[in-house]
Amino acid sequence: MVKIRKYRPEDLGGMAALFRETVRTVCANDYSEKEREAWASADTSGWDASFRAHDTLVAEEEGILVGFADMAEDGYLDRLYVHKDHQRRGIASALCGALEERCRAPVFTVHASKTARPFFEKRGYAVAEERTVVRKEVTLVNYKMEKSNEKSTLAEFAREDLLRAAEERHSVRRYADRAVAEDAASLLSAEAEKCAAEGGICIRLLLGEEKAFGGLMAHYGKFSGVRNYFLLGGKKSADLEEKVGYFGERLVLLAQALGLNTCWVALTFSKKAAKKAAGFAKGEKSVCAIALGYGETRGVPHRGKPPEELCRGKNLPEWFLRGVGCAANAPTAMNQQKFSFSLKDDGSVSAERGRGFYTAVDLGIAKYHFELGAGQENFTWSK
Repeated sequence: MVKIRKYRPEDLGGMAALFRETVRTVCANDYSEKEREAWASADTSGWDASFRAHDTLVAEEEGILVGFADMAEDGYLDRLYVHKDHQRRGIASALCGALEERCRAPVFTVHASKTARPFFEKRGYAVAEERTVVRKEVTLVNYKMEKSNEKSTLAEFAREDLLRAAEERHSVRRYADRAVAEDAASLLSAEAEKCAAEGGICIRLLLGEEKAFGGLMAHYGKFSGVRNYFLLGGKKSADLEEKVGYFGERLVLLAQALGLNTCWVALTFSKKAAKKAAGFAKGEKSVCAIALGYGETRGVPHRGKPPEELCRGKNLPEWFLRGVGCAANAPTAMNQQKFSFSLKDDGSVSAERGRGFYTAVDLGIAKYHFELGAGQENFTWSK
């Protein structure tokens, strides 16, 4: 029986060998021997890093590796290979289907060989363009193929998708020179408008704008390649910063689910340039920005407080503990986590913040995480 599981570093040698043998044998009817040898001689020294960065799955039967595939967060299917002796058994479909199911990018993309093109056409991919690539001075033909992700619309994002985004999301400061996918930008823009209306705040999505993160402040904050960001603010009010945190984090987790990376930014960008680009009116204060794009890495996790240090009370219900657990993953300024939750006698939940810079923004972020983990149907916030 074929089992599909996550990639482990010790799989690398077998995957490289399977790749070479598959190219040399399975593709024999579509590429010459010279072309196949050039293709099979590809440098695999960087594969482990890319496998770790991507969602990578392997198929094995009785402990023997028989196939593998990996997909980037933006929906690009980088590799899909099945051993020559295990072709036409549904393994490629199982690998591809599992990756598509787990990815929330608006569009799936693959550079398919002549051999693989019919397989992808059956899965609903269409040829966007014919391409040529050079390997060892040999020119090979393949096809850029695309398929819309029907589950990428905002309504299709289940709570489980956002919970996973909350667990997987880490701050990223260095971004690749890539435009945000059009479908993703459209979804994020629509959600930004919705959040602004619900919260009575100002949110602007700026795409291809380089001035706000192009100066010394951004360099001091170790940012590079930031050309897309949200600017959040509004008219001064007692709860403005908390609302910015709450609704901004809604956008952050949606962006993560769409295959993008983000970073909350309070100081190390030019607010003047950002406000001008965003068209903020007189009297509208900018509070924070959220850098957005495709990161050079996925970011790294930071050790935070255990959930039990973020709440008060005894014999707390399971839904409350789930909420606190999700809030423990919430990003905060300088990783300070100066917030706490408690369950009142009337069943409502109280959220409090400590003293410090941007703790009101942090509280809003944490409250959105708590709602996501606990389930809004299980409680109300204390007045």
